[in-house]
Amino acid sequence: MTLQATRDSLDTLRLQRRPFAPTLTDLGFNPLSDYEQIAAQEGYYAMFRQRAEENTKVLGRKAASLPRSDPLDPAQLDGLRAALRHAAIGLFVATRRLGILLFGEAVGEWGAIMFATIPATFALSSIGLLDMVFTAFLFGAFG
Repeated sequence: MTLQATRDSLDTLRLQRRPFAPTLTDLGFNPLSDYEQIAAQEGYYAMFRQRAEENTKVLGRKAASLPRSDPLDPAQLDGLRAALRHAAIGLFVATRRLGILLFGEAVGEWGAIMFATIPATFALSSIGLLDMVFTAFLFGAFG
């Protein structure tokens, strides 16, 4: 037994009595109980403010390192919109065909309809009541 091992053992015994001792769980994770002491002494606001400031600095450095590009001109945007429109139609048709092949015609039709209504669901999600009514009709709760 070395002197260092004895010191480590004594440190372990001493730390076991501390309420906010740095420790590891049985799976090897740090439960970060030392933050409880910081929160008790300085408050949660100070702790989260410091974290927000650190995140702002890191994200600012990352944003500064991104390459700058010129905005797309209207012709490029029109081409992009057309490509996305064709891709959406292709996904709709592929969903319908695959659903019909795997599960039958009714499932394929409903799958394609549900796929097509996803954008409307997101558009209506900011208006809670309309979203609920739309979802109820979509899944056949009414009518």
